[in-house]
Amino acid sequence: MGKKILITGITGFVGRHTARAILRAGLYDVTAIVRPNTDSERLEEFVGKIEIVEIDLCDLIKLQSYLGTVKFDVILHIGALLRQRKFFKQQYIDANVNATELLAKNALKNNSKFIFCSTVSIYGTVPKNVPADRKSEMVEDTIYSMTKIEAEKRLKLLIGQGLNCNIVRPSIIYGKGDENGFPNILVKLVSKRILFFPRKPVRFHLTNINLLVEVFLKILEESFWDCFDDIVVDDEPVLLDDLANFISMNLGKGKYGKWHKLPNFVFDLVLFVLKIFGLNEMESKISFLSKDWYYKSDVKMNLGIETQFCTIPQILPVVKESCNSWGVNG
Repeated sequence: MGKKILITGITGFVGRHTARAILRAGLYDVTAIVRPNTDSERLEEFVGKIEIVEIDLCDLIKLQSYLGTVKFDVILHIGALLRQRKFFKQQYIDANVNATELLAKNALKNNSKFIFCSTVSIYGTVPKNVPADRKSEMVEDTIYSMTKIEAEKRLKLLIGQGLNCNIVRPSIIYGKGDENGFPNILVKLVSKRILFFPRKPVRFHLTNINLLVEVFLKILEESFWDCFDDIVVDDEPVLLDDLANFISMNLGKGKYGKWHKLPNFVFDLVLFVLKIFGLNEMESKISFLSKDWYYKSDVKMNLGIETQFCTIPQILPVVKESCNSWGVNG
């Protein structure tokens, strides 16, 4: 028997890519926790290659019972309830906080490595100051960010007790196979000519899925044993109008943005009104398109990752894939 790794979230975009890479490396016997009644098509590529255990992360009793019978060399915790979905508050807390703590306690008990996929959302939908870094102020402005912040707090208490833990915080992730991701939405908005943004430059930071997977693989190397927490983002932020123009050109629609830049005060006014009426979700979406959100990260340097990750042009395969999914000629 080889070394054993437990992975959560393999039916999601990040987990799927990560599990494939770990299987290709062939260094671990993989066990995956998946939600009961998961569509078989989402698991088809892993059948016969990994052990699948059906447990809902909200089912803390069943999860704790299972963890009492198993021991792994590594637990890679990617699974979570995302903010795009609608669940009760307690479900978010159980899945994103309490389940994380149970998994980490199993790792501590068995002297296992614990890797937690967190998020830059812990610094707020839009950070108060940019570039935000790993020590920036945490802001609980959504139920998702609140649960991730609380999960990190509990992990740090366990680190004080000896848990070997690595916390990675990606931004919005892009890559092939993410049908509902942020880049796909941008492609649709650009193709329909309904993406508007301020006249001022808006910078934001994305995370290439290949970079995130490479970070996980580096941490999984046998020689790596340090605890750390850091942000994982592409080498540089991009300008929204540059990305919109890149998408438009690759859709064969020419340059973008000449008639789509609105006066800055328009966005300030819209955000003010949305805040007054408590329309937080819509406020977040408008903030994404009108305010800077980018970060400083030392993770590539600290892990010795030399590959360059540049959102433009490396997002091109995603744009082409999105063209097909939206039925756009490009």
